[in-house]
Amino acid sequence: PGGAPALGTVWPGVAAYPDFSKQSVRAWWGAAQAAVVDMGVRGIWNDMNEPASFSGLTLSDLVQFDGDEHPGMHAEYHNQYGTLMARASFEGLAKLRPQLRPFVITRAAYTGVQRYSSVWTGDNKSTWAHLRISLPMVISLSLSGEPFAGSDIGGFTGTPTPELYARWLASAALLPLFRTHSSIDVPRREPWSYGPEYERANRAVIRLRYKLLPAVYTAFRQHAITGAPAVRPIFWNDLADTLALTTSDEFLLGDHLLAAPVLDSAKDSREVYLPRGRWYRIGTDSAYDGARSITASAPEALHAHGDSSALGGLPLFARAGAVIPMQSVQSYEGQHAVDTLQLHVWPTSASPVTSMLYEDAGDGYSYQRGDFRATTITTSVLGANGALAVKLAREGTYAGARTYAVTLHAMHRPRLVRTDGRTLAPRYDSDTRLTTFAIPSATRTITISP
Repeated sequence: PGGAPALGTVWPGVAAYPDFSKQSVRAWWGAAQAAVVDMGVRGIWNDMNEPASFSGLTLSDLVQFDGDEHPGMHAEYHNQYGTLMARASFEGLAKLRPQLRPFVITRAAYTGVQRYSSVWTGDNKSTWAHLRISLPMVISLSLSGEPFAGSDIGGFTGTPTPELYARWLASAALLPLFRTHSSIDVPRREPWSYGPEYERANRAVIRLRYKLLPAVYTAFRQHAITGAPAVRPIFWNDLADTLALTTSDEFLLGDHLLAAPVLDSAKDSREVYLPRGRWYRIGTDSAYDGARSITASAPEALHAHGDSSALGGLPLFARAGAVIPMQSVQSYEGQHAVDTLQLHVWPTSASPVTSMLYEDAGDGYSYQRGDFRATTITTSVLGANGALAVKLAREGTYAGARTYAVTLHAMHRPRLVRTDGRTLAPRYDSDTRLTTFAIPSATRTITISP
């Protein structure tokens, strides 16, 4: 009261707290970001914005906000403060770089923050207990309307063992926000900080993440259109499944990918509950009927090489009939144009199964003018001979990948493969039972005859 600035103590020392309840203050804050945007900064990280103060847990209850529509005391604005700050950062970036999508990350948030920012789960500890709670926290945020969330991989404080760090990295590989981060006063914890064997295992997990980015991006688009979370609890499609309702250490990415990371020390396997339906273990293509628990091997795989170590250490399952999009590995997203996308197909004997693939420029707003490609992929069984039919229907004008490299999983050598009436000569590996072939991305039908 009285107009004096609200002051507190944060990392730089004495700090003032802008009144983000006022549009003029948000505009001032957004414009001030030009100092770093002009240097090439592409995103803004809002921290300590509960608001926090070292001289007290937060601001005094006597602090007053002038609010454009509703002036009020701190108790009324406390929960909104982080979201209003994120809004100021987002709107400022949008004005400074109107041709690019803003990227903001915030520690504090409230309902509505998904319009402006990603979030992380705060300053966690390098313990197995904090690894275990990270998944239900992210799932809960997703169910609450904030899809872009993750935790500090490895923990913010403390020192993770190499095993804990590797398991945490694997558990987060398919989460929307994938970020390893720590306090300044702890030992280094980059993925290569734990010796050559763990470096190989961690590299494999990161490669897996980059391969599955088309699936992650597609799940985000589904959220934007339908509201369905990108990361979902496994009960999402079956609220009558009481065992799925009580399972919080597994999750779905989109409609058809189930991840069951190892969250305990010294374990080379874990129990996995599979929802109703048929599921295939990615990496081995072993088939399982759902509505029951199985034991899935999950060694640390320190002696494995390439992507196999990630697939061994992180149990992943594809729903029967799913088509999962993947891409070649890049050192960073956008390193080079993706001319070929991979479509991994698993068989189905049930009713038609629908998968999605979404592509656009990856930045900017041309997708709002129709410059995107949304492909609906439907798999079904034709006739008594059990032929698998794959239909692809597209929306939008974006060119997208020019070629699809198709891999058929868990199927015998097909007698015949036809695309849009044209007969192909696919390759079949009898050891892996994988059939592979390439098709133009404009293809509309694929028929696989056993």
